[in-house]
Amino acid sequence: MKARVVCCLAIAALLLPAASATAKPEPSHSDTELRFTLSYPSSLRTAKAPPGSEAIVYLQSGALRASVSTFKSANRAAFRKDQSKTFFDSIESGIAASTRRYKRASRKHQRIDRVPTLDLTFSRTSASGARETVWMRFLFRYRFTVVATAIVPVSAKRSLAREAKSFTENLVPLEKP
Repeated sequence: MKARVVCCLAIAALLLPAASATAKPEPSHSDTELRFTLSYPSSLRTAKAPPGSEAIVYLQSGALRASVSTFKSANRAAFRKDQSKTFFDSIESGIAASTRRYKRASRKHQRIDRVPTLDLTFSRTSASGARETVWMRFLFRYRFTVVATAIVPVSAKRSLAREAKSFTENLVPLEKP
C-alpha cells in the first residue's frame, strides 16, 4: 500500500495511510517548517542514510540513490536580478571544485512561485572509480537552502535516469517567500 510521508523538523515523521482507496497518490515528503513538498515514484523506498549524511530524506531503488538535504545559508543574492547569475555561478563552481572529474550536462536557473531554483545535471567519478550522473535541484530561501539530489551510474537504464530526473524536478516550494 502506498503511503504519504509527512515530516516536520519540530515533530517526528508520521506515516499516514492514503486518503482514498480509489485514488492512490504517489508517495511524497512534505516539510511545513522548511516549506517544500516532494512527490517521488513508488519504486523508491526509504533507506538508511550513509554515515556522515545530513539528509532529511534518503531513498533508494536498486542503483538509484536519492536524498533531500537542507542547510543554513544567506541567499539574498539569489533573489536579486543583478546578482543572481553570479550567485548561481558560484554554486556551480563550488560543486565543480569538490567533485572528481566534474562535467556539466545541463544547468537551468528559474523561479518557481517566486522562489529561485537551480537545476544542475552533471557526471562525476565516484570514490570507487565508477562514472555517475547526478541531478540536483536547489530551492533558495532567504536564510536556508533545500537540495534534492539523485544519483545513478552512467551505465544505468534510461528508465532509471528518467526516475532520477523526475525526483529532483518534483521538489517544489509550498508557498511563496
